[in-house]
This record gives sequence, C-alpha cells and structure tokens, in this order.
Amino acid sequence: MIGLELDDYNQRYSDNRLPIFTKDWLEDIHDPHNWVVPYTIGNFSRQLNLPGDLTRRFEEIIDRGVAEQNQEAREQSTGSSTSCFTSKLR
Repeated sequence: MIGLELDDYNQRYSDNRLPIFTKDWLEDIHDPHNWVVPYTIGNFSRQLNLPGDLTRRFEEIIDRGVAEQNQEAREQSTGSSTSCFTSKLR
C-alpha cells in the first residue's frame, strides 16, 4: 500500500489507473429505479467502464420499469437487471 497526495490520487482515479472503486451514495426517493440507474447506466457504470452492450440492455429494462405503473411489477422488472450482471459473470 502507498500513500498518495489528494491531487495525485484524483488524477490517477480519473485516468482509471487505480484498481479500486469507492463512492458514497444514498437514495433520494425509495423506488427500485433509484437504486438501479446509478449502478447500471449512471455515473458508477461509466466509472466501471461497463460495456456498451450491457448498458443498452440495462436501459431497455429500466425503460420498461419506468413505464410500469404497478409497483410490484416495477420491482420485478427493475430487479431483472441483476440477471444482466450475473449472466456476464458466468
């Protein structure tokens, strides 16, 4: 482990030269959409350099979930985004 000055750390992190991922986040509104978007198509997905084909699959799932008015169906639709992650791991 080495210590880095903040400016050096920030630059290396921005350049994807550090093998770490750290962030803090809290939900704004208690809704499945609020949990899925940041990690699948938002800031965190860009920082993780998720492949474009994967984020497009997430966008389709998220769009279906947003269009759904029934809360239980929304949760099921948005929850299916997990399968996109797990299928990439197999």
